[in-house]
Amino acid sequence: MEGSMFVCVYDDGEIASDAQTGVYFASAKTIMIRIHRSFGLSKLIRIIMDKANRDPRDEVPFIHFKFLTKVCGQHVTYTTTQIQDDDDCAFDMIQATPTVTSIELCTTYNSGTRPSEIFL
Repeated sequence: MEGSMFVCVYDDGEIASDAQTGVYFASAKTIMIRIHRSFGLSKLIRIIMDKANRDPRDEVPFIHFKFLTKVCGQHVTYTTTQIQDDDDCAFDMIQATPTVTSIELCTTYNSGTRPSEIFL
């Protein structure tokens, strides 16, 4: 398990926000996967689609990574970014924080909310 992390995936989910916590994900179908920290986008997509029982010929999802942006006392705020390729800064953030053992991702398809639709 060394080098692994747990990922909560909100499959075909929604991205929303509120004034208190910033961005949060919601989905009727949440799945848990375990991945190695050195994963890339194409492998991540394959794992998610397999675990979500999606046909490999289906549309490839957009994958959004939620991350911490501000901590003030006990108040924590999150935002999100879309993972677009293997060189995405989200992967660098994961590699740079070895004490983080779990992350949250949200997949969206044509019906999903895009980051440009979020107003914080």
